[in-house]
Amino acid sequence: MNGKTFADVVKDIRSKVKPEDSNAGIRSIRKTISGEVLFEFNKATEKESRENFNKSLRGALGHDGEVKVLMPRTTLEIRDMESDTTISDIAEVMGLDGLEDTLQGMNNNLVVAGDFNAQSVEWNMAQTDSRGRHTMEMTTRLGLMVINVAHFTKQRLIFSIFLQKWAFVARFCFLSEKGDFHFVITYSQKKYGVQNLLFYYDTEDQWPSAYRPGLTCTQRMSYLNKSQIVPLTKGTPVCEFKKGSLDSNEELMECRGDASFRTARERWWYLAVSNCNSTKGLSIEFKFSMTNGPPGDFWHHHFSADELYILPILIAFLLAYICIIIAIVICTVELKERQLYHTTYKLFVVAVVFQELGIVLQCAAYIRFALNGIGYPRTRTLGQIFESTSEVVFLLLMLLLAKGYTVTRGRLRIASSIKLTIFMCLYCVMYCVLFIYEKLFFDPGKVLYLYESPAGYGLILLRVVAWWMFVYSVVFTLKHYPEKAVFYYPFNIVGTIWFVSGPVFILITNGVIDKWVRESVVCGVLHFITLCGHVLFLVLTLPMTANKVFPYHVRTSQVGVLFDPGPDGTYPFSHHVYDPSAPRSSGVVTSNVVEADWATDVPVELFSISRIVNAEAAVIPIKSYRTNGMDYNNHRRESSSSEEEGTVNTHDQNHGNYGNHSTQ
Repeated sequence: MNGKTFADVVKDIRSKVKPEDSNAGIRSIRKTISGEVLFEFNKATEKESRENFNKSLRGALGHDGEVKVLMPRTTLEIRDMESDTTISDIAEVMGLDGLEDTLQGMNNNLVVAGDFNAQSVEWNMAQTDSRGRHTMEMTTRLGLMVINVAHFTKQRLIFSIFLQKWAFVARFCFLSEKGDFHFVITYSQKKYGVQNLLFYYDTEDQWPSAYRPGLTCTQRMSYLNKSQIVPLTKGTPVCEFKKGSLDSNEELMECRGDASFRTARERWWYLAVSNCNSTKGLSIEFKFSMTNGPPGDFWHHHFSADELYILPILIAFLLAYICIIIAIVICTVELKERQLYHTTYKLFVVAVVFQELGIVLQCAAYIRFALNGIGYPRTRTLGQIFESTSEVVFLLLMLLLAKGYTVTRGRLRIASSIKLTIFMCLYCVMYCVLFIYEKLFFDPGKVLYLYESPAGYGLILLRVVAWWMFVYSVVFTLKHYPEKAVFYYPFNIVGTIWFVSGPVFILITNGVIDKWVRESVVCGVLHFITLCGHVLFLVLTLPMTANKVFPYHVRTSQVGVLFDPGPDGTYPFSHHVYDPSAPRSSGVVTSNVVEADWATDVPVELFSISRIVNAEAAVIPIKSYRTNGMDYNNHRRESSSSEEEGTVNTHDQNHGNYGNHSTQ
């Protein structure tokens, strides 16, 4: 403004315009990016006061400046609306009056009640959605306390408001002879008209046809017969009027009912509500209890038929992994004593431990669910995350061993490391997307389990790509180290079974296994595949004399010490065939060292070095020699004149006890 600074302009305006003269509350005065002065009003400022302030400001500036009015805008995106819904219907249902703005001007003696359609863990819901988060933020800003407590899942109390005239509510798979359903529904018939409770079952001419997108309310109901439609009105024996809560004079329709499901087989039932003549959408409060078996039946009562066997399956695998962990602990102690506890075996230990933790957490969640029908949803999700981490670690282990890491080389080539890092990052990202997709976009009306989703199929594709990398790496390693075929042939078979069986089974499951048993079958088979992979790897790496396929022949203390880095910096190991049953080397004792056949005779102690040194020699020269690709430099050892000078005690072959090495 005529070369004035921002401070000068504000000072000039304040001297000419007083906000209190027009009752306008100024919240802040800021400078915009374009250099303009922005006045922000308080929310409580009336429209007339804002207009008076703008008029005074224009009069004070005259031709020296321009006054513009900026109004906030809100963009509203509504999905899954009925095709015949109008803008007036939306405006009437939403009631965009600004609840928080209204409450700010009220006193502290305030009780707010309403149908917020909000879920939050603060009132015992399974998760917190966006509406629940916004509700909690609003109550915090206003200093309110939430006193609502809800109980849900198979017994659930949910406040719901829909813009649709037809809405999916819940699903449950009932046993053929034991399914029971109890419901309590409350709504305002005066405001929303007569609503209907709908029962669809899982045949192609029912739910799959009615749940297609683009259908109207009438078209969705046309797939039902009269016995599957329950009008929620006083004309039916299950409904009656009652007085509304909080001293309200409004009469609400309350409907209570029971139903038993007796079918030829286990069947999925899908529940929906509708009012095709509504102009305001749907608004109901409902409590559903869907059970299988009598109360107190721990293994059946709260579980849907497709979930019945998940808890026993998890408990069985929990016990199996306890046995595996005990075996791993024994093997780990033995490998540490022999200095063969390589990084790849550490990864195997991590994978098994994470798998066991995941199973433990899921068992805890399902046991709680069996007791109260609610469970621990977050604990179950955490258990799945642990199992996914186990899979990622074990996959990394398989690819590293396929490339010969810790078996034929001490490091990977830089190019191989980069490729492997990129692939593992992509695999981890896909797993994260899978969990996020489940939370945000998972449609229980369409998808029955986790892998029936785009992210699930993407994970299957990456698993197949990982298998191709695995096979290629094994072939490449065998080409350069054919003497390791005794390990890599069975390792390739084990890896192929582990990589391929999971994706193949999932693809077969989607089209072959019945939907009412699919969840349990998938849980059992996928855990069994994982268990087989861990057990077979444990067998391949058992540090026992009878194990002729044991992969490691170089100790952890030798990597990078006894071997040259090589032209590619990978520390290639010696071309060595490990044979635990080979007899101990019997070399010829000379005045210096035993000339032993180091290339083929490897003792039980896994590449331990035994030497007999002439105790009478004051200076023992060690010749330069090459042992299976390992170069040892010439050096001299000097001994003292004591009785134990220059002696290297050999160790006990059977027990692997290494003697004292006394040198000076």
